[in-house]
Amino acid sequence: MKYNSDLIKVQTASLSRDDADVSIQIAAVQDSESVIKFIRNPCFEVQMAAVEAFASAIRYISYPHKLVQIAAVRSQSSCIQYIRNPSEEVQIAAIQRNGEAIRYVRNPSEKIQILAVEKSRYAIGFIDNPSTEVQIAAVSFDGRAIQYIKDSSLEVQLIAADTISSEFIEFLTFPAAINKLKYRLMVEEVMIA
Repeated sequence: MKYNSDLIKVQTASLSRDDADVSIQIAAVQDSESVIKFIRNPCFEVQMAAVEAFASAIRYISYPHKLVQIAAVRSQSSCIQYIRNPSEEVQIAAIQRNGEAIRYVRNPSEKIQILAVEKSRYAIGFIDNPSTEVQIAAVSFDGRAIQYIKDSSLEVQLIAADTISSEFIEFLTFPAAINKLKYRLMVEEVMIA
């Protein structure tokens, strides 16, 4: 059953958990993403119904329950940007859905950074000043991540040289890494011939 969103806004503007039937609130939040912002202190069931219908409805919930936060980011990882101070558990849920969600996490721990780069080679590009360990994890997962790392160390470049193709040679700055890549490509060419 579809409800008129404008009518629901008027009817729910002054509703609270105490003076409105939860089933009416659930029906309302399932009809429109923003209706939940008109419900004061929505209970867990209403919050969950809202994010199950529209994951981005989390942006309208002032104090979402942790399980509601997890449901939202599992559905749409970018919803983490609407959650104030997400717990590590919520961050992990978002990153497991999409490593690039790291772009919305403020000051991610090294653990979260490594998880992100193991999910997506692009994630390293969204991390400010990644540690050597994070850079190594990124190029170990996918050598092509080297293109998104500024000022990579020799160690990182040598690891990347083990897997990248010649088109990525421009991202190697150390002669030892360049030579390792060239040698590997030469050996592979000889083995094919």
